[in-house]
Amino acid sequence: MIYRSHRSALCAIAIASVTLVGCSSSTTTPTTTTTTTTTTTNTTTPKPSLDAPVAVSPLSGAIVTNRPALTVTNAARTGSITGAVTYTFDVASNPEFSPIVVSGSSPEGIGSTSFTLTTDLANGTTYYWRATAIDAADNVTSPSSGTQTIATVSLSTAEKIAAQQGRTLWPGTQPPGSAGRTNLGPGWGVQNTADFLGNPYLNPTLDNLRVFDLLDRGMNANAVIGWMNSNGYFTNAVYYPEVSQGVYGFPQNYMTLIGTSWELVRRVGA
Repeated sequence: MIYRSHRSALCAIAIASVTLVGCSSSTTTPTTTTTTTTTTTNTTTPKPSLDAPVAVSPLSGAIVTNRPALTVTNAARTGSITGAVTYTFDVASNPEFSPIVVSGSSPEGIGSTSFTLTTDLANGTTYYWRATAIDAADNVTSPSSGTQTIATVSLSTAEKIAAQQGRTLWPGTQPPGSAGRTNLGPGWGVQNTADFLGNPYLNPTLDNLRVFDLLDRGMNANAVIGWMNSNGYFTNAVYYPEVSQGVYGFPQNYMTLIGTSWELVRRVGA
């Protein structure tokens, strides 16, 4: 007789429907899959910018010379400024800055930046100035500093003559007082001439003009020479109070008070 096993048939059925799970004698361990999620944080670099510089001097209301030095506090930065920062200074005769009378630039200094005008402003005139910081490498320009309103000094009579000669009467310490207290008499015409020894000089000399200017500002005649020598303007002038109303002697000429005017007379000998 032939016997057949029913177990094999059941295994075949199990294999067909369950894919061998029921027929395996080994133990199967379930596999667990772990998924890792990575979170990416987007970091945005701020666009570089420059704040407006702040005016330091001269501020509104100041009376300045014909070539003032303009100074601002350096512009604050935001972001990465990669280039060298420069400052443009504009001066105009109206608050709209149209047209601009003088414009110049300076590289950024430490903490503050200055620009000294290289051309003269008109005397006795009101002007407006402002400054802008520029980073050309990053194409960044700051807003302008607050507009400052300034005025140039009105030249005294002696300062005007010195300007005609192309010279500055008081390049250092400025004398006190305001001019207009005395007058010029004859002898003050601008000309190239020579003294009695034949030495050429430009008339009137700076000594002549400075002495007259201090008198014109109301300084006492005896104090003029002392003030000049004490403030860096050494003079060869000698004052002779006992002669007439007062005479100043110079190597080239004399200043003589006639009435209310100071006349300039060339010396003819020692």
